[in-house]
Amino acid sequence: MDLPQINDTVTVDDLVRSYLRYKDWMGYDVEHSAYCAMDIIVMQALFGTAYIKVPAHLVAASYEQLLAAMEERRVTMRRYIDAVHEFADESDTNDILMELEKTSFKSEVHYFTTLFEVVRQAAASAHQVEEDDPKSIVIDESIIEDHFEEMDEASFESIKAFIVGEHPKVEFMSFPTERLHRMGLPRTAPADPHEQATAPSGG
Repeated sequence: MDLPQINDTVTVDDLVRSYLRYKDWMGYDVEHSAYCAMDIIVMQALFGTAYIKVPAHLVAASYEQLLAAMEERRVTMRRYIDAVHEFADESDTNDILMELEKTSFKSEVHYFTTLFEVVRQAAASAHQVEEDDPKSIVIDESIIEDHFEEMDEASFESIKAFIVGEHPKVEFMSFPTERLHRMGLPRTAPADPHEQATAPSGG
């Protein structure tokens, strides 16, 4: 999906772009996660939207504090994945998930839901079909299927229309880009990891 670039003035187009960048960047790595987290905090404060729920203790965080929080999240995520692979006790896994919650930004709408959130929602639907057979666990696969189907059908303009429909005033709001930087957003964004992955190699 092609996204408009930020110019000297920030408008609703850039708000949509920030939400979609959050969906693609959050959880990619520490730098991309911290940048899109700060981007979301700043843009939601400016436009008065709240589609991404920000952990209370990070609402006023600096970029450096967000970097530290995302590094903590990366380490905790690694522990969670290891616990799942090693079939750790459910209580231990739940304890790690509770730690992960402390640094988790959560989408309130499917348009901006990260793949990790979708997988976690699907995992939460898991249930054992046969009481005596621990391998008879099934999940609601429709959660994942519906997510990808809805995103395939979405376009930049349809998502913009959704936001404007709920917040009509944002269509007429604009701010100087410099204001974002004064609020903590770094002046240089990390390179888009997906563009890097698809770029042809030189030689």
